[in-house]
Amino acid sequence: HYNREAMKKHMEAVGAPLAAAGGGNIRAMFCDSLEVYDSNWTEGFRKEFEKRRGYDLTPHLPALVSGDGPEAAAVHHDWGQTLTELLNENFLEPFQAWCHQHHVLARVQAYGQPPAALSSYRYVDLPEGEQGDEAGHWNHFTASRWASSAGHVYGAPVISAEAWTWIHKLAFRATPLDFKATADEYFLQGINQFIAHGYPYSPPGVPEPGWHFYAAGALGPHNPWWFAMPDLALYLQRGSFMLRQGQPANDIAVYLPTHDAWAKLPLGEVNLWETIWRQLGPNLLPSLLAAGYNLDFIDDETLAQQGRVEKGKLIFAHQDFSIVVLPGIERIPPATLAKLGEFAKTGGTLIATRRLPALGPGFLHQEAEKAEVARQSADLFQKPHAPGHFIANENKPLEDALRRLYPPDLAFSPRSRDMGFIHRHTDTAEIYFIANTSNRRFEGTAAFRVRGKSAELWNLFTGEVTPAQAGFESNPVLKLNMEPYGSRLVVFSTRKAPKTPPPMEAHLP
Repeated sequence: HYNREAMKKHMEAVGAPLAAAGGGNIRAMFCDSLEVYDSNWTEGFRKEFEKRRGYDLTPHLPALVSGDGPEAAAVHHDWGQTLTELLNENFLEPFQAWCHQHHVLARVQAYGQPPAALSSYRYVDLPEGEQGDEAGHWNHFTASRWASSAGHVYGAPVISAEAWTWIHKLAFRATPLDFKATADEYFLQGINQFIAHGYPYSPPGVPEPGWHFYAAGALGPHNPWWFAMPDLALYLQRGSFMLRQGQPANDIAVYLPTHDAWAKLPLGEVNLWETIWRQLGPNLLPSLLAAGYNLDFIDDETLAQQGRVEKGKLIFAHQDFSIVVLPGIERIPPATLAKLGEFAKTGGTLIATRRLPALGPGFLHQEAEKAEVARQSADLFQKPHAPGHFIANENKPLEDALRRLYPPDLAFSPRSRDMGFIHRHTDTAEIYFIANTSNRRFEGTAAFRVRGKSAELWNLFTGEVTPAQAGFESNPVLKLNMEPYGSRLVVFSTRKAPKTPPPMEAHLP
């Protein structure tokens, strides 16, 4: 994965026969999550390191291995960044180029070991995620939101997920409700295509229940629930279709602590995604989502290559952000902080949590970069009339401060971390998918940041469309009485609704 020549030989020996066997009918070649353990080194690494980082690693190897001493974290950072660059240039980039030469797309789960970064997805045509942590927390740092964020900032319209792999540990145990509820959580994370993981082939004559895969999402013909598959499939199709319309409409860009993660990347466990997860912690993302906003991740490469600042907005290919959050960031390139400072000074909402940035990324020029980062941090967050905001507590104080600084996109009352939404914007409509992810009924309201459009409920099970409010209102508030694991699709548009709409409260059959 770090050796371009080895990659070339592999694709000639393995990829070319597969492409030929497809006879032109293969859509994409797939690379699963990266699981190359102990990938600390490769042939020629010291030479590559010196070329990229500007100094010889050899005298610093004791600090790298032991982690001790004042230089250890900075050297560790440079080692991790070099591994990521080698992965990008010698594996992902040639893989995508090879796919295009053979008239197929590159579908990749770009996370794991070796240490792929968010911006590694720039070498991917079809970004893919999966469940994330085994607890299945949709509102935490997940591989699916990682993939959808990359898709949004690089302009990929279809973002898939390896779905239902661990829905239950016993094959055939999952019910249609399990599939539907899990699919809703994927929708909330920006996924709009499902790759059903664990639909096993079983040849005729094999005793029931046929062959089965270790992954448990086995809703196939041998499953007693097979009769429900057409209804489930229609629900998934309608939801996926609607969540490909227009563009994502997420307010918050979370700047990932990639440089802090490189500085702490464990030897033998070079999983940048997991290290970033630990750096982010358990509180930030649930608080941002519960406050009524949705979010994407960005890093330095996506910001430098794709992002531009314009009148208080941070604009990418198919997404623009009004809020940028720096979650406990210690190391940051001065150029990145300067661009985010421009965002704040032109009217954008810039928030730092837990601590203020204090260090440059790597070993060389660390004293000069440290001084520059400290100067910019003071200008942005500490001086009188500073444009940035420092909020130490990432729980309710962060939620309350956000709502004061910028109106939420969709505010649930009472506030609940079990309620989630995803928002898509088109030229004529605002599309909101809402889901109750808990086993308890939600009774309350949803206040939308929408003006001049009337609301309709689009039933993803039946395709039926019914008006949810008459005429055109500002900041509409819908009453919700949502069953456990229930979902709604609310579409605001300029088309005229019937004069006598049904009550605002609606139930799916």
